[in-house]
Amino acid sequence: ELPLLVRLLVVGEREFVLVVVVHHVAADGWSMPVLASDLTRAYAARCAGGVPRWSALPLSYVDYVLWQRQVLGSEGDPDSGLSRQLAFWRQQLAGLPVELALPADRLRPVVSSQLGGEVGFVVPAGLHGALVRLARSGRASLFMVLQAALVGLLSRLGAGVDVPVGTPVAGRSDAGLEGLVGFFVNSLVLRVDAGGDPSFRELLGRVREVDLAAFGHQDVPFERLVEELNPQRSLARHPLFQTM
Repeated sequence: ELPLLVRLLVVGEREFVLVVVVHHVAADGWSMPVLASDLTRAYAARCAGGVPRWSALPLSYVDYVLWQRQVLGSEGDPDSGLSRQLAFWRQQLAGLPVELALPADRLRPVVSSQLGGEVGFVVPAGLHGALVRLARSGRASLFMVLQAALVGLLSRLGAGVDVPVGTPVAGRSDAGLEGLVGFFVNSLVLRVDAGGDPSFRELLGRVREVDLAAFGHQDVPFERLVEELNPQRSLARHPLFQTM
């Protein structure tokens, strides 16, 4: 089927609803505000009796795909970017735990249901400011501070000291990609050693080191990484990480 489906629903005499359904293969979360902005500009221009005037994008999605192929190269070439990145991940994830052991009140189902929920909470402004200051003092990002907190929590809950956590990355390393609708997202495995009873600042330093190395090798598609590492597979859990 087409990855983009659009329907204009007539609700009343002068009321309409535009429904746009975009398959994930064609767009990611970053793309949706871009698409919405384009639609808004086009609608405003038509309502004013004109046509939308678009600025030419510096890159197209095809340019990105060709660039990625060129940069990564072939797996048959040991000096290619893809071969070097795969070698990094083989070393980084060697001996990875099959499953993150956490205390749960029930067993995993034989086949994952994919059902879940959301728990919302608010971080007060004062706490947020303190976290930002902590990040700056450790030459880290706020993301790294929160990840360190998560790793520490999971470890104390029984996950052990080898804690892999997954994260999505936007994959838009070039500013020319910011205004482009497409699918750029990839998943990374951030594996942190929480052993030796480190202080929080020490743990943050480990997280920072792991994250910077992972972000520097983020171009290998996650599906290709799973193929390469070939972990023990189960329909009950996600491969390589179960907490994201």
